[in-house]
Amino acid sequence: MSLKKPIIGSFRRIVIVYLFFCVAIFLFGIWVQQKTYGFFNADASTVILSPYGFIDEQGGDYTYRSFQKGEEEGIHTYRFPLNQIDISRLEGDHLGLILYRLNSQGFEVYIDDSFVGAIGDLTGGRSNLWSSMLGLQFSRAVFDSGKELVIQARHKYSKGSAYPILITDLNRYNKMMTWKTLFSEGLTLTSISAAFISSFILVYLLFSLNIVNTQIKERYKYLSVFFSIFFICIYSLDYLTLVWLPFSYLTYKKIVVVSLYLTAFFGSRMVHLQFGIRDKLRLSWIALGGISAAAVIIQDILSFKKFYNAWNVFLILLFVYWIGVFIKNLKKDKTVASIFLIGASFMLLASANLVLITYNDYFNALSISPSLILLLYFSTVIFLIIIEISKHKAWLRMENQKLEQLYFHSIRDQKTGVYTSEYVKQILERTNDFPSTVCMFDVDDFKRINDTYGHFEGDKALVFMADILKNELRKEDTIGRFGGDEFIILFNGKKREEAARIMQRIAERIRQAPGALYTITISTGLYEIVGEEATHQILEKVDSALYKAKQNGKDRIEIYE
Repeated sequence: MSLKKPIIGSFRRIVIVYLFFCVAIFLFGIWVQQKTYGFFNADASTVILSPYGFIDEQGGDYTYRSFQKGEEEGIHTYRFPLNQIDISRLEGDHLGLILYRLNSQGFEVYIDDSFVGAIGDLTGGRSNLWSSMLGLQFSRAVFDSGKELVIQARHKYSKGSAYPILITDLNRYNKMMTWKTLFSEGLTLTSISAAFISSFILVYLLFSLNIVNTQIKERYKYLSVFFSIFFICIYSLDYLTLVWLPFSYLTYKKIVVVSLYLTAFFGSRMVHLQFGIRDKLRLSWIALGGISAAAVIIQDILSFKKFYNAWNVFLILLFVYWIGVFIKNLKKDKTVASIFLIGASFMLLASANLVLITYNDYFNALSISPSLILLLYFSTVIFLIIIEISKHKAWLRMENQKLEQLYFHSIRDQKTGVYTSEYVKQILERTNDFPSTVCMFDVDDFKRINDTYGHFEGDKALVFMADILKNELRKEDTIGRFGGDEFIILFNGKKREEAARIMQRIAERIRQAPGALYTITISTGLYEIVGEEATHQILEKVDSALYKAKQNGKDRIEIYE
């Protein structure tokens, strides 16, 4: 029996839910990014400082750009004349300075010689601030008396700010920093934590509950799932504000970039093991091998950044290759391939955007939060595991149904459909409803019926009697075939007198069978159980009563005294 038939409706719903989930995540990401851009529009609570107004010692402004040939890492000082800034419309005695995606590894802010604040490691550059929204508060009096705003920043491979620098009132400042906490870094940190912890829990549950097939191939597939989620969590750390790093920024950057390619590598392993195909193009091996070699060989941050910016094209090629695999396997495994296809398509759009940003900052306006790429990737895996669990549950249901059918047949007499003698004995052992009455009867002269009319007619007689018993007795009563033409009945909670009246009625119905070639009579023995008693003793006593009925002329009921 196919597993698809009983759960195909459930799988279709899973695919539809996942599609809506991906669309919602994607639209939410665009909304978050556009909302962030909205904060940098001028209004009564904000003064925008153009990066073109910040000039360093070499005459360069503070617009974002990568280092050119000959430029080296170091501390740059940028100055902005305060007489060009009108803050009269800003209310309050304290103001806020907002810097978003400032491409430095540490900076200090001064108004003239008055220190305003610092973030990161200005000396050694062991900080990750490039994707951060950073804020500092300062006194309005200091600003009013100052002549220039000074930013000292350490740059390693790029310089400037991708967004305008803002001076705001405290209300706007607090609103923006709260937004950053909730939807910028908060969302990223939540995504990382959820993915990291859940990956351990899910893999543990899958293996400990034996949901995963014990075949080595299945084990490798879900280990690949675990490692792909683990490494994308490591990569996502690059989008957090880390004001201190335990090692050099170059080492940190190599770790996060190689982690991205390890994610792609183990994701490819998962895809290939899921669909049973080989990576003929070896794209994942080439991509991982190339970036790993660069991480070992290249020893300066600028060269390494230029290399991985170009090498990221392999990620897009890998996504395109995956999509081709998923489309090819839609007929083979429609549900799983559909989940992969939807997830990969959305991640391709998001990843392509991130790659394009490295070449042209114009695409910043269309980007979504990288943390949502993590959510898309993680949710794809979660939905696939849901499908795996659904398949496992469907398989368990089928196995349980098979076991129930086997058990049903094992306790039933195949000829008559009543219980077997062994099952009736088990019921007798568990009986605690006293008084109850046990009845044993057989057909008088059954051998003569078989000899005269044949075994087929004899079997018909047994089935006929079994049907009468099923119709006449309650569900609480137990009917069994004790062997040959002998039947046994347990009347739960009934005394022997009541049981005798019922058996008298049944015997009369059997005797008056319509259209029969012969008259069937039965001899019956009864025994009333009044307390705990061994099963073999009960059977001996009721059998003794049946024997007495035979001895006393047949077609009668005898009660054991």
